[in-house]
Amino acid sequence: MIQRADVIFLEELGQRVMAARGIRGMSRKTLAQTSGISERYIALLESGRGNISIVLLRRVSNAMAISLVDLIPSGKPHRRWTDAARSIPLQAGKH
Repeated sequence: MIQRADVIFLEELGQRVMAARGIRGMSRKTLAQTSGISERYIALLESGRGNISIVLLRRVSNAMAISLVDLIPSGKPHRRWTDAARSIPLQAGKH
């Protein structure tokens, strides 16, 4: 049985992925192609319903040229993540 804390974690992880993708101007299709993960799975991840492995999450972060750590929720109270995500520097090769 999945715990409430796990549900919250997955929802925030999905929000972080979606926000980072949006900030980079990437469509789900582009992220899927770049990461090698299906577009459907990206949608599940962003909705908080996908329980992604760390290896696949690393592919997602690499495809968006951001640190894996920037996608993982800390569990601490925080400002709205989309605001914080704007401070993540864009890499030279925007996808």
